[in-house]
This record gives sequence, C-alpha cells and structure tokens, in this order.
Amino acid sequence: EMVLLMKDPTKLKFKEKDYIAKCINRSQIKNNRLFKENNFELMIGKGHLVWNYIYSNLKHTFRNNNKFTVNYIQNYSWKQIYLYNKFEKELYIIMKENTFIDIIKGKKKQHLIAALANINEGDIENIPKRYKDELLKLDEVPKRSIIITFNYDENLKKGKYKAIRITPNLVEIESDEWNGK
Repeated sequence: EMVLLMKDPTKLKFKEKDYIAKCINRSQIKNNRLFKENNFELMIGKGHLVWNYIYSNLKHTFRNNNKFTVNYIQNYSWKQIYLYNKFEKELYIIMKENTFIDIIKGKKKQHLIAALANINEGDIENIPKRYKDELLKLDEVPKRSIIITFNYDENLKKGKYKAIRITPNLVEIESDEWNGK
C-alpha cells in the first residue's frame, strides 16, 4: 500500500537559510561586542554598522560559490541585502522584520516590495528602474523572490527568521519560520 505525503504549502524550502541566519547572528554579536568594548555612549551608527557586517559576512560566506551574487541596497532608512542564487534563480531580499511590517502596515515603500513580488508572477516590467538595473546585472530573470526578515534578540543572542513569498498585492503565497543558532 502506497502512502502519499502531502507537502506542507506553508514551508518555504531553500537550502541557504541556515547560512543566512548565521551571517546575521555573527554580525549582531560582532557589532554588539564592538560597541560594548569601546563603551560607546552614543549608538549613532550602530544600525548602519551591523548592515555592513551582515553584507560582508554574506559576501565572505558565499565568496567561493559562483552560484551567488550579493548586493547591498540602501534606500534612505530602508536597508536591504539581495542574495541571488543563480542556480535556483531565486532572489533573497534580506531586511529587518519591523521594516517589513512597517512597509506592509504603514504603506511606506510598499510599491518597491510589490514590484519585487512581480518576480513571483514572472513579470519584471513593473519593477522600478533602479531595481531592474540591479536585476539585469544578473543576466537573467529570477524565478522567485523570497523576502527574508529577521528580528535579533540581544538578550537571547539569537535571531528569529521568516522567509516569505508574496504576490504584488502583498498577499502571502507561502512562508517558513526558523530560529538562528
């Protein structure tokens, strides 16, 4: 008798999620140690510095893997890192969880998230030029865009992560959550 296993549609599968979580966790720990050791009283720049660490950790982690390209895009206060898997044709858009929530609930920069979600529908014509130019550097059109949000808990020294695929109407297609070690 054959048993068919149903795939859980809420589980978004991609191999790199643990590497991404480790890169972000390491960045947060390094950033916090730097500020603690140097007794910084003003936390100006701490958030900016952590993004530089995340970017450099991702660049370092995926440096010898010609399947990946890493880009850091800063749009005013909205920072994100793109990690593109050329083999799977998946674009991972890494951002803070509260930034994503602000975008969805607050209507702030929603058009950019919606535009990048067009990838999930096979449509890059509606992507703003700045982002399309970045995508065109990839020499191909991604098949999927996956938003990876993180929330790092300094007390627990670990992050909470969520991978989400959405439609251009900001409706969730599928998602997966995990904790970084």
